[in-house]
Amino acid sequence: MSDGELARRRILDAAHAEFAARGYRAATVDAIARSSELSRAGVQSSARNRAGSPRASSANSPPSPPRRIPRSSSGT
Repeated sequence: MSDGELARRRILDAAHAEFAARGYRAATVDAIARSSELSRAGVQSSARNRAGSPRASSANSPPSPPRRIPRSSSGT
């Protein structure tokens, strides 16, 4: 496993722990960086570099919230 892959695994593990402990909205990049023992810039760079990657797996990402279809206000 390359250094980049090890760093990514540390970030994902730290992020999952943060989301479980604090919830998705309350988790912070700073806390994930501290837990993964990487810099904030390193965490952000990894996220930017992987976001468009074909190897980026949705299994490693938190689920997206469901989309709501707005109701018509006309009552019809």
